[in-house]
Amino acid sequence: MTGIERIAAVFAAEKTIKIMTHVVGGYPAVDTCEALIGTMAENGVDLIEIQLPFSDPTADGPVIVQANHAALQRGVTTDTVLTMIEKVRKKVDVPLLIMSYINPLYAYGINAIIEHAAEIGVDGFIVPDCPMDEPEPAIAALCTKHHLAFVPLIAPTTTGDRMVSITRHSVSPFVYAVLRMGVTGRKTELDRETVAYLHRIKEQTGRFVAAGFGIREQKQIDALTGHADCAIIGSELLRQVTGAVEKGEKPADAVAGFLEHLKP
Repeated sequence: MTGIERIAAVFAAEKTIKIMTHVVGGYPAVDTCEALIGTMAENGVDLIEIQLPFSDPTADGPVIVQANHAALQRGVTTDTVLTMIEKVRKKVDVPLLIMSYINPLYAYGINAIIEHAAEIGVDGFIVPDCPMDEPEPAIAALCTKHHLAFVPLIAPTTTGDRMVSITRHSVSPFVYAVLRMGVTGRKTELDRETVAYLHRIKEQTGRFVAAGFGIREQKQIDALTGHADCAIIGSELLRQVTGAVEKGEKPADAVAGFLEHLKP
């Protein structure tokens, strides 16, 4: 099964709304991060995005920024994360997507990292700052060549024509709908305008819609149900991880407890 097929199978499954979670590769430690991914898979998470640590994650709020810096300070590299993913892939069946800003991909080599990712069982890439309509580095085309999803991001200010243009460059069963302008972490209120925006994406792109930025509790997921196909949770999970570390508790237990309250 290819990465695109694995993701498509998840979205085709009979479940009211899917959940995608986020980890920063190697945070708070490599073995702990590996355990966190396993815990998420065991607790009903449908897709997991694994972020390559980067010094300037411009779309992320303070919680994820701190996790990126902490991982880098511990010496975590792109190779560290790829090795971890290779181990995790042998243990879990859920789709695993690499989330990265474009600089770490350039530093590793665009061709090299996509080929390596395909070899170790990565299913797709999410690159928030990738210029979708420039011919180089042609990340979307390379992902398609290796049967990996390249997930487009759509913002509330994106026009209908632009939505069509963005998705034309990628092969991905779903798009990532950014619920509000700004960075991750701050709670998002799901009002009528947001709901209309989500339906507009579906109409314009014909793709499944995963909604993220500020999702942290069950009532938000309930509010998204019927309007989006997937809820993305990132900063709040990292808050759980950091809080557990500070208390001397197991992060995996904290994450399992948190997810137990998010079963749709």
